[in-house]
Amino acid sequence: MPKILKRLKEEFTVKQCVFVGDRGMVTDKNLIVLAQAGYPYIVGYHKRGRIVSDTLLQTYTDVQAYAKLKDNLSYLEVPTVQEDDNKEAHTRYILCYNPVKVVHDKAFRMAAMDEAENALSELQQRSTKPKRGRKPDPKSTMVKVLLIS
Repeated sequence: MPKILKRLKEEFTVKQCVFVGDRGMVTDKNLIVLAQAGYPYIVGYHKRGRIVSDTLLQTYTDVQAYAKLKDNLSYLEVPTVQEDDNKEAHTRYILCYNPVKVVHDKAFRMAAMDEAENALSELQQRSTKPKRGRKPDPKSTMVKVLLIS
């Protein structure tokens, strides 16, 4: 990121642009470099597992408060969250809600849970009926459990 920004400013003399990035570019380092360069940016955040995302999802649960953009897409603009102390005060977050995606994501999670439960059940059956008189090894069983998850 720093090399790209330097090249934009020096080689191409770009004075103004807006960076748009996916969830893969959201790192504290990249966001700090963009802010220091003075370029505004729009990035996607992961839905879960980040302080910002988790806080927003816990705070803004009422999808009725979201503005409808299309039949399958609603959005809500929210202010900067307190836990987001690396960002400047003018940071904006836009939460999106898609009921079609909700159904898809739920089906995906359920299928993943079923697959994990089946694999764990098979592992449990194998460990209670060892082959050729071998006793189950707790360490190898734990490795198998971790691979399932």
